[in-house]
Amino acid sequence: MQTGQANAAAPLTGAILAGGQNRRMGGRSKALLAVEGETFLQRQVKEMAGVCSDILLLTQNASLYAEELAALREEGIAVRVVPDLVPARGPLGGLQSALHASSSDLLWVVGCDMPLVSSQAAAELAAVCLHTDAAAAVPCIAGRIHPLHGVYRKKILPLAERMLEAGDYRMMGVLHLTSWEPVDEVVWNRLGIRTDFVRNINTPDEYQELLRERSSI
Repeated sequence: MQTGQANAAAPLTGAILAGGQNRRMGGRSKALLAVEGETFLQRQVKEMAGVCSDILLLTQNASLYAEELAALREEGIAVRVVPDLVPARGPLGGLQSALHASSSDLLWVVGCDMPLVSSQAAAELAAVCLHTDAAAAVPCIAGRIHPLHGVYRKKILPLAERMLEAGDYRMMGVLHLTSWEPVDEVVWNRLGIRTDFVRNINTPDEYQELLRERSSI
């Protein structure tokens, strides 16, 4: 689906999933990693603030992010902290909790390890949902589907809960149960959006590589 429109015509809620164990990062919270003078969390929230009427942080450890959230409030950006309804069920559990808490029908979901998220890309994904009535619109980069950085409608919630009850925590699994739209490089290239908005940082080596790249820009 190619709408060519990068503005959503309906309210959009943003959700940052920060419920992981960060094992590959040695237990260090990826949301609090810094690049170019800001943490991943700060960068994500500020990017979301451009298109989202409400921003959620999904975490079981609100105190870990208290300082960051206070600093964002001082800049006039409010973030609602939402605990997972049932912890330790991965991104799909975070999606379930975020859909329950969302103040709008459309929900933009990202992982806390994605420092280059794009509000312009999210607006295009939301526009695709609106134009097709799809339950979700998800980036497809180099043939790979990226369910995080996707936009989801509330109507996907019963399907997510059915999967969770069955012990199936796959994000891709819930997409297979409904109608959804992949959005590929043709759209992103036409809109002039760099496709690294789906990049995630999982290990210390990947983090150091990101810092080297950003310092050379």
